Amino acid sequence: MNLCNLDGPTVDWGQARRYQTIFETYPTVRICRDLIREYVFERPLLGPDGIDDCMWRRLGMEMFDQVMVIGFAIIYAKPGDAPAVVPFDRCRVRITVDASFKRVMTVHAQHFSDGEPNMPMNHVYVLDVFGYPPSLNGDINSLMRPLSFKIDMVMDQMDCAIAADRARARPPCYAETHDDATTPNQEVTYDYYADATSVQQNSMNTYMRNQSALEQLEAQQEKLRVTGGRPGGTRREQIASHNVSTAVKNAIDSITPMPIGQRVARGPECHAPEDLVDRMRFIEQEVFVLLGVPRSFCMHDMTVRHDAGMLHCTMTRTMHRWQDSLGEALSFIWNVSNNGPPKKRKYKPRAAAKERMASVRFERMPRVSVPELERAYTMGLITWTAFQRLMGTFCGMSHDDMTTGGEPWSKAHKLEMLGIAPDVGSQFSKGKDGHGI
Repeated sequence: MNLCNLDGPTVDWGQARRYQTIFETYPTVRICRDLIREYVFERPLLGPDGIDDCMWRRLGMEMFDQVMVIGFAIIYAKPGDAPAVVPFDRCRVRITVDASFKRVMTVHAQHFSDGEPNMPMNHVYVLDVFGYPPSLNGDINSLMRPLSFKIDMVMDQMDCAIAADRARARPPCYAETHDDATTPNQEVTYDYYADATSVQQNSMNTYMRNQSALEQLEAQQEKLRVTGGRPGGTRREQIASHNVSTAVKNAIDSITPMPIGQRVARGPECHAPEDLVDRMRFIEQEVFVLLGVPRSFCMHDMTVRHDAGMLHCTMTRTMHRWQDSLGEALSFIWNVSNNGPPKKRKYKPRAAAKERMASVRFERMPRVSVPELERAYTMGLITWTAFQRLMGTFCGMSHDDMTTGGEPWSKAHKLEMLGIAPDVGSQFSKGKDGHGI
């Protein structure tokens, strides 16, 4: 019995486009993305000899952006060609389940110019090593999915606040009816035998008074226009006349006739949502937590005392997680680009395994402080080259700023810096019994 689903669903690119818009336009997401990318790609890559650092760093940055949007990377890697990130709107990713119940994702062309739509694209791979795999029904589970709910809530709160401010600045006018203007003593009164005639006469009188009021208002507006538009003699008088005309025109536009029996009333005043700033700050805090970036690294609007060491540890864990996953993906792309696809090799297994050991990785920022790094070097736990590299990463220095040559400190100097006499034996001495050097 074949358990493979050959007609599996495809990844929802409509959802991906929506997440791409959030990723490109929402300020908090862009701030966190720029901060993480700056820390992750701050130092040169550590890889095989001959690696083009600029090209592979640029590939890693493009892969990082795509992973944040859709949760995985789509890579074109052909031996002899430069690898590249395939835009998600140029292909279709189909999700199937094989006989061992493992998720299998194949890439198909979206346009005929890129290949046959029914056949998987050649030399195109889906790298799902970042911890955000899509669902079996095609839903995207990237970082943007939980963020989209929070961002929609923020946008809804902002729309309510802006609508309330606009309503307060330009409040709507309401007309209400009052009974004092149409009392029976203002009309011709008949006895109860002429009720129909009385109603008709009241309506006619009301219409005539409204028409008369409109004519008087029109005559008044025409008089104001003629008076306000009268040109002056000098330049200053003409400017003053123009200003008066503009003011008169604005005043005329704000005048409107009201029917008899109605008057202008003010509606209830609009207010923004209560505690809007605290509410949005709480939602933004959740956005920072989901992205793994401490809020104090980007914004300083909270006066709460923080633990600086814990914040640094949080940011370091986020960087290490991205560096590990991106390093694994770049290592796979390097091996495919230089050694061919994994299942189409014709080399000997032992030689192939030896060549497959090539890896690309990032220089990880140390979690310890500078004195701890110095003590580890002094005690001989790390080499001089590693100490230089870690200190450069920690302080943000370039390789050109580092000294060249061999190790400047001898073993005796290190022992003196630790306060230990050079003739004292230790378990790191040459003697097997640990007594004497």
